[in-house]
Amino acid sequence: MLLFILSAILCCYAAMSYILLRFPCLIHRTKPLGPVPVHISHRGGAGERLENTMDAFQNAVSLGTDMLELDCHITRDSEVVILHDPNLKRITGVDVDVSNVNYNDLPIYLSKLEVEYHPGNHCKATPMTDLRFLRLEELLEAFPNVLMNIDIKQDDDRLIQRVAELLQKFQREDLTVWGSFSSVVAAKLQQANPRIKRFFPLEPVLWMFAGYFFGFLPFMSLPYDYLELPLICAFNYPQFRQSYCLQSFKSRAIMWFLDKLLMSPKLYKHLNARGIPKTIYLSNEADSMRTVFRRLSTPNGEWLRTASPLDCYFLGLQHHGGFQNGICSRCPRNNDRLSETIEGLLANPFAPKQYYQ
Repeated sequence: MLLFILSAILCCYAAMSYILLRFPCLIHRTKPLGPVPVHISHRGGAGERLENTMDAFQNAVSLGTDMLELDCHITRDSEVVILHDPNLKRITGVDVDVSNVNYNDLPIYLSKLEVEYHPGNHCKATPMTDLRFLRLEELLEAFPNVLMNIDIKQDDDRLIQRVAELLQKFQREDLTVWGSFSSVVAAKLQQANPRIKRFFPLEPVLWMFAGYFFGFLPFMSLPYDYLELPLICAFNYPQFRQSYCLQSFKSRAIMWFLDKLLMSPKLYKHLNARGIPKTIYLSNEADSMRTVFRRLSTPNGEWLRTASPLDCYFLGLQHHGGFQNGICSRCPRNNDRLSETIEGLLANPFAPKQYYQ
């Protein structure tokens, strides 16, 4: 009798989970959609210009990127600077934390940096590159109407408050997405300005995928607005694995499993229905874009609002996601170097012909 009751409960749970995965609007309100970029320049396009410099951001905007992704820290004298690492060793050669230095005493950038997510490749300063650290206020003044994705790198109340003040000062609430890997910082951002949309921290992402895997995602509340994920297979190559000590069989097996889990069309269709767009971090290769087209489309030709710059600009579709990468000259608005990717897309048997004829 007990086994029968448990089986009935399990069957009801599975049926409800399946129905609500497909139709989440039955119990969840669809979020109002914020800015939906297609091409996002990671650190300003670190594959072409020194990361997080004004030269990088100007280059990205001139080439037609939709959104600038950047990282923020705060100096000892409370200036918000655009910088990825808390320590300046990699960027300047000086081993000091940015929080321990006044802005005017910061060392300048090195003229040559390795592209972190593309080991073995380097980016050099151009004659136009200003090697000073860029302040967030300067960037907001330079590009008042460009979408920005701001990653808050420290659990520092001064930093959070100062960034919130600057975004309000420049009336950027509707043009900005912000967030942090830390759930604690993300909660503080919500308190600082609830009008600004947030991307998922790491812990809620893990819970979300656990919920999808075990069937309780349709019952979960998702208080965040944007999902940002890497395309794992795009980074699963020898140089990257060697640089990040991921050469063991265990590491490669985990990468394979994560790649399969993260690239689930059913999951993203569910999130889309709940008004949560995604952006996908890619390597700077056309194959990465082909992979997203191939794996996040369905045999009936329905594009699951996938993260692609091609369908929006070349196929005329509306989408709810984007690419983040470091190559701005591959932004399809102004460049024909993606023609081979289009050819690969059209050769895809899943490509919906009515969209490109």
